[in-house]
Amino acid sequence: MNCFIKKIKFFIHASFFLPVSLLIIQFFLLSCSNVAPELEQSDYSVIFDYKNENIPPDVRLAIFMESKSDVRRFSRIKIKSLETGFIWDFDNIEMVLESDGGSQWAGNTNLKAPENEVIPTGKYEVTYYNADEKYVSSSIEVEYDTSFYDIKATEIEKIMKENGGILKIAIYNKEKLMIYFGEKTEEFQTDNSIKNAYVDADYYKDVWNSKNSNVIFIMPEIKVMPEIKPADD
Repeated sequence: MNCFIKKIKFFIHASFFLPVSLLIIQFFLLSCSNVAPELEQSDYSVIFDYKNENIPPDVRLAIFMESKSDVRRFSRIKIKSLETGFIWDFDNIEMVLESDGGSQWAGNTNLKAPENEVIPTGKYEVTYYNADEKYVSSSIEVEYDTSFYDIKATEIEKIMKENGGILKIAIYNKEKLMIYFGEKTEEFQTDNSIKNAYVDADYYKDVWNSKNSNVIFIMPEIKVMPEIKPADD
């Protein structure tokens, strides 16, 4: 994805999607195509999602491939860690289609490791299938510091500042719909300023990402509680 903000916005919004476990999932053939899929480039992020400051983060892997062919024809994706042999095989494909008819991406944002395991580093093989089982494979190298699994939410800000991390903010309404995502500018430093900018704001999350956006930390939600000034006598 050629825009980091668009990429991160999609990846954190997808935190509400169902996780893909390490199981082979049965799938239905929804469409037909005589053309094998064509891939251009790959992208990934390892996402550490903190629900509160007292428990370890929920960790998931997002992998996407940009396709020259119509991603809506894809019926199944298989992702294999060549280092561990872990395989995710699924048909609940997430798609990102540029509104101007440009880039098309397909993948999944909720790849989970088995219990008590970490998301593997190293090379992954990614295979995309059409409904008629024509396929194409590509590879992607996933690199991140696995010690992040043990980092508390209260430590993330210091670590990110020391390593050139970028701070953004995701603002949500009462229906848990994201109504803003972008840089955390002066406009969003206080609850009052957030409420002034977005009257429907109910809570927000700080989001730290590495320089290349391949590691994302989603901080615990914070309720928007603007200060109410007393009425003048």
